[in-house]
Amino acid sequence: MNLQRKLAAKILKCGENRVWIDPKNEKVKQAITRNDIRRFIKEGIIKKKTAKRKKKQVLKKQQKTGRRNKEIKECIDGRKPGGRGTE
Repeated sequence: MNLQRKLAAKILKCGENRVWIDPKNEKVKQAITRNDIRRFIKEGIIKKKTAKRKKKQVLKKQQKTGRRNKEIKECIDGRKPGGRGTE
């Protein structure tokens, strides 16, 4: 199934982890060409999983609480505050 997963990932233009192959269908194991994989994609036996949004949600929460401030706060001498050597 690794070969089929790699071929499907290249055809679907995504990572191997985002490829879903129907576990009930035994025909997929016999597929060895790209055309076979394309046919299974059309039939719905192989699909592309949706992207996870967890990272985006975490970043949004950090922005809301002020953890990811877009403005760079600098001292008079041009260094960032809180670093070594700044007084």
